Amino acid sequence: VARFRPELKARVLARGIDGAGLDKESLLSCLEELRTIGPDAAVAVPALVSKAICSLRNKSQHYYAEEAQEALQSTVGFVSTIVDTLKAIGPHGLEALTNDLVPALAELLVSDDDMLVLTAIQVLEGIGFEAREAVPALMELSGQTAKVVIDGRWVTVRIAPWAFEAIGKIGCADSGTVNRLAEILIDETEPADVKTFAAIAIAGLGPDASSVPAVMIWFLQRLNRLPMGGPDDYFIEESAVACAKYFGELGPAAWQAVPSLIRYYDSSYRDRFSNRSKPAIEQAVVSIAMHTDDLDDDRLCVLL
Repeated sequence: VARFRPELKARVLARGIDGAGLDKESLLSCLEELRTIGPDAAVAVPALVSKAICSLRNKSQHYYAEEAQEALQSTVGFVSTIVDTLKAIGPHGLEALTNDLVPALAELLVSDDDMLVLTAIQVLEGIGFEAREAVPALMELSGQTAKVVIDGRWVTVRIAPWAFEAIGKIGCADSGTVNRLAEILIDETEPADVKTFAAIAIAGLGPDASSVPAVMIWFLQRLNRLPMGGPDDYFIEESAVACAKYFGELGPAAWQAVPSLIRYYDSSYRDRFSNRSKPAIEQAVVSIAMHTDDLDDDRLCVLL
């Protein structure tokens, strides 16, 4: 019967997901079946959203350090599979994702359970564009801290890097968010890692961040003045990659960034990380040069 009535099969699977009797492997098998059914599995959407929210809320705040990272990744992985299933179902799944699951995740961002907050951030990051309504809530986390496990022990860190990376993956933001990210880049009190992920977020926002090229050029010029060989080497390099991506997306409008891009590219003392920044800079300069008809002679000379 299920062969000819896929919606009936989806209803049966939804009951299994909504119940408490299935182990994780069985739940994953149900999700795989629903993805195969596709749009005819719309009847299962409420059960999927409910299971995702319950999976997040039912996690304990109390973990030993060695268990914390595993628990976090396990929950993120399972809920992300539910997200993929909702997307595979089509319009009904996407509607529930945007109208039900994303608001529920945004509410979890204000929880006093650090593990829950970090889990919600990573799930939102995986959702992508459909999580755009959660961007303001993610931005509000920029000054907050959380306890995470590093090298087997609990450490208090800023949440900003996680939140900013999620914003970049979501790929859209209002002008207020873009301006706040740009302000972080020029704030000398902000640490290197926070600046780096602010730049990564801006690079991921595409056209929504097209209003801040001057700030990004200033930031890249600052990177060129920073010495290498210290604890911030990784963040300097990742910031340069983000700048290159941003300017490459702008195309000819980013012609003023070319001298700073080339200066970073040619810096011999940066060879330690050249495998990351050099390809990104090459691609950016090619992208800027592709439409040289859009540039006047003076700007073309700068580019050349």
